[in-house]
This record gives sequence, C-alpha cells and structure tokens, in this order.
Amino acid sequence: MLNTKSLVDQIYDTLLLRIRNLEYKPGTKFNLDKLKIEFSVSTAPIREALQRLARDNIVVVKPRIGFNVAHLTKEDIENVFEARKLLEGFCLRMAIQKEDSESLVAIHKRMLDLQQRLQHEDPPPGDLVKECIDIDDFFHKDIIVNNCNNIFILKFYETLNNFSSIIRHYSFRLNKDITQHISIVEAMLESDFSKAERKLLTHLEDAKTDTIEWISKVTRKAQPLG
Repeated sequence: MLNTKSLVDQIYDTLLLRIRNLEYKPGTKFNLDKLKIEFSVSTAPIREALQRLARDNIVVVKPRIGFNVAHLTKEDIENVFEARKLLEGFCLRMAIQKEDSESLVAIHKRMLDLQQRLQHEDPPPGDLVKECIDIDDFFHKDIIVNNCNNIFILKFYETLNNFSSIIRHYSFRLNKDITQHISIVEAMLESDFSKAERKLLTHLEDAKTDTIEWISKVTRKAQPLG
C-alpha cells in the first residue's frame, strides 16, 4: 500500500527503482491493469508517473500501444559516458579541494575489502555484487559529484545516474571497476588533481567501451509487466 508522498511520486519512485534494478528490462511493456491492482489506484496517477519517466527518457510512449521501458542504444551509452566525463571531471577538483580525507580513507578501506573478497569468491555471490554496485554509485555520486554544491549539476547528474544504474547491471566488470576506483581514491588522497582526473577519465572510457561490447552481445526478450 502507498502512503505519505503523493501517489504519482510514490509510483514514479517504485517504477524507477525497478527499471534501475532491471526488474523491468529494456523494451518491456507496462501492463496498466496489473499496476492499477498492485497500487490500488486508478489509471491516472500511473499514467502521470510513466509520463514523467518518459520525460526522463527512461520510458518510451508508443501511440496506441502504451508505455515501454526504453532500450539502451550504443549512442545512449556513448552520450551518458561523455556527459559523465565532463561533469565528474569538473566536480572532481572541488571534491579534492574539500580535503575530506576521512571519507576518502573510509571508502578506500571498503574498496580494498571488496577487492580482496572478489579475489576469493569467484563467481561472486549476489550480496557481494550488490555491495560493489552500491559502492560504485556512492563513490561517483556522493564522493565526487555531491561536492560541487551546484543544484543544477546535481539535478542533471541524477538523470544521468538513472541510466548509469541500469548500465552497471549490464556491464559485469566488478574487479576492473574496484581496482580503478582504488587508484582514483589514492590520487585524491594525494591531492593530485591531474593524476586523479586522468585515472577517472580512463575509468569512464573503459567502462563505456566494455558496456557497448557487453550490450552488443546480449539480447533480452521483453515480458509484460504487472
């Protein structure tokens, strides 16, 4: 059952989370009748939430057909990562200038622990995969971007991060990511912006290349949603 926040906001948040977690895969059509039953609401707030997701380019509206989760194309992936390079590169300098060594030391320790666990657990169990995805999101969003204190940049990044969250579930590169993250954090701890920027941009370029390669190999059949 839904409560407190507006119905549209709650439905939007729920559907967005499911899309980001790949519970709703790209191309999948939303079943409005089943969603009405699940949320115990009329069609109107569901449609409004889906229209908001469409404005975020996460859902596609097909006339006389309905709402579908947007497909990730090679161009989408390239555009997301190029935008992230510009935005995160800009925010990185402010994150280093802030000199929050306590947070950097803490996340460095967590990353080293995850790296060790990944070396000893192959294939990694689901809970370890989730921890790696969560720390990836936390590092880029909270350690780097949130330090810019620019509301317009933060709002724009939130849209990018919706796509990035979906991409993280496609590109299975946990060991490479954690190794590259550690090297970026170490450069930040040294207050070496040039080194940290170089490692960050290399990391994002590698992730872009690997994701495009992974997406090209994977085809997923869309199923009706409820």
